[in-house]
Amino acid sequence: MRRQKKFYAWGYADEDLTPEEIKPWEAGIAQRYGVSSFDVTPPPKADEITLRAPRLTVPAALQPIVRTDHLTRLEHSYGKAWFDACRMFMRSVPNPPDAVAFPESEQDVVRVLDWCDQIGAKAIPYGGGSSVVKGIEPQASFEKVVTISTRHMDKVLEVDPVSQAARIQGGVYGPHIEEQLRDTPFTMRHYMQAYRCSSLGGWIAPARAATTPRSIPISTISWRARAW
Repeated sequence: MRRQKKFYAWGYADEDLTPEEIKPWEAGIAQRYGVSSFDVTPPPKADEITLRAPRLTVPAALQPIVRTDHLTRLEHSYGKAWFDACRMFMRSVPNPPDAVAFPESEQDVVRVLDWCDQIGAKAIPYGGGSSVVKGIEPQASFEKVVTISTRHMDKVLEVDPVSQAARIQGGVYGPHIEEQLRDTPFTMRHYMQAYRCSSLGGWIAPARAATTPRSIPISTISWRARAW
């Protein structure tokens, strides 16, 4: 069973801070900002946030891989920047995706993109959701939005011991790459800040200009993306 991530902040739902763990921070923050006390806003619950109804109908052929339930749409509405968390704590999510697709193969991606084309929907790729630059957030001007999560495209398909290269699907998170490489003599050797909850595809896409020896572009021999 998939470990549920927090929809309102970084990390996983089963590792939230307890009130006892938060208490010491309150005094420090109050002292830093010169106030005697302040009210602590509790983390939001999914049912406290109202989302507009989906503005599309999922065709029967895609229903096994496309979801429109409340929590799934909420989880894919924002990234993980400070301003994203603030808006979640304000219970304000005015522009959620209308649907979230979970393709399991390249052909599934093609089918979802064809559907988006047919209905005039914007397609937003989603890896780990760790964006801090609004890269996965639907814009208010979008009439229909389908977020495409690569969550299930998370396999190390092939490892070549001669070239020391591997074929890896873009939706895999950092720790899961290392788990699948455990029986080989290799490692990704890439442990950036968002390692735990970000995807390989998300590492590659924004880092094309990086030049350090450990940068993903230097390590990438080739990569495939679907243009639409």
